[in-house]
Amino acid sequence: QTSRIHIREIALGAKEGTASFLIHHPGSAFNTLNPYWKELLESDKIDRWNEKIEFEKDSITVPVTTLDALIKQYGLPDFIKIDAEGYEKQILEGLTQKVPYLSFECLLPEFIEPLKDCLYYLKKLSPAASFNISVEEKLLFPSFLNAAEIETWAANTSIAHFEVIAAL
Repeated sequence: QTSRIHIREIALGAKEGTASFLIHHPGSAFNTLNPYWKELLESDKIDRWNEKIEFEKDSITVPVTTLDALIKQYGLPDFIKIDAEGYEKQILEGLTQKVPYLSFECLLPEFIEPLKDCLYYLKKLSPAASFNISVEEKLLFPSFLNAAEIETWAANTSIAHFEVIAAL
């Protein structure tokens, strides 16, 4: 039997190549490919994260592949979880085929525009796409909604951190 779990030390993006990986510290959940995320964290005055966040001066160059390339290599997954600290849109751009389900994180208010971009990218990929919000591992809505309804909810919510679950 072939393993259904594959661990790769590689980043995901819109195209294959390399990228600069910004490091808070090894293994940190704040590490990212997104320079805006780094700036946002470092500019915080301990208010949001309960600590002063500083990234290492040097980034490291990492290899980048796409979701499409991984699907070609390993097959179509049932579910994709994207946890990329503000780099979700770039990762989604490396996916040009429907998968049954995927999720990605969002942090408001800073990432409202990238959230909209992600919703409409997925809607373009799958016109029948529907969405829900997960907060603390629980779905917020009893049924899945369309992209416009999620966008309206996001513009009016006080919830700052959540996951979007997409059914494609």
